[in-house]
Amino acid sequence: MVKQGFKVLNFPPKQKGARHTRVGYQGLKMKPRNSNEKPEKTTQELERSVAELKKANKEILEQQRAIIEEERLKVLLQMAGATAHELNQPLMALLCNIELMRMNKDSPEEMAHYLAQIEDSGRRIADIVKRIQNIRHDETRPYLGDTRIINLEQKVETLSLEDSDDDFETLSAILKDHDQINLSWAKSIDEAVQLLEQGQYDLILLDYFLPDGNGLDFIKSIDKKGVEVPVVVITGQGDEMIASQVIRRSLRLSD
Repeated sequence: MVKQGFKVLNFPPKQKGARHTRVGYQGLKMKPRNSNEKPEKTTQELERSVAELKKANKEILEQQRAIIEEERLKVLLQMAGATAHELNQPLMALLCNIELMRMNKDSPEEMAHYLAQIEDSGRRIADIVKRIQNIRHDETRPYLGDTRIINLEQKVETLSLEDSDDDFETLSAILKDHDQINLSWAKSIDEAVQLLEQGQYDLILLDYFLPDGNGLDFIKSIDKKGVEVPVVVITGQGDEMIASQVIRRSLRLSD
């Protein structure tokens, strides 16, 4: 607070018998302030804000963890349902044939028939296990009611980048017995990049020498576009130098 005013001041006379009265200015008197009041208040507000942000961040992290665990459990249940559904029939067939073998153990013909059935059930179980091992996507299919289970019939979407008709036909003939492989074909880098932008692929079979570049050019192109798909280079005209270049390029991409 500021106080100001005037005060009458008496000064001693310069000559004997003379008295002078002068008016003097009292000046400003400042009430001292607490200089730490505002900074302390600001610090307290910041501390409260930081505490609230930490609390909110902790709650968000807990919610995220809960959602992740819920999704994991959901996928686990879908996987368990699919496994139980697929394995149930061959296991039941296997157990039934074992029981029939006990009942007809004196008949060689019947025993041979039951053994063949057991062998067939074993192959089916092995095939189911292989399909489970090849699952790559969280792809589901309807089951009972509103329930969904993991689709074990997932295809391996494979893109062949090959400009030779004869070589592609040879590759197709080699893979024709593998029902889980779905093979697509592109003859140039541009065509392959367009297919990759339009769909999702699990594997790329790449010929090194192409009409509009080579295998390294293709790898650089998909790297710039952020495409992450395993690539297998296949060529009958390469050498150790080409193999070394591809390996070095692949190592740089993985760093």
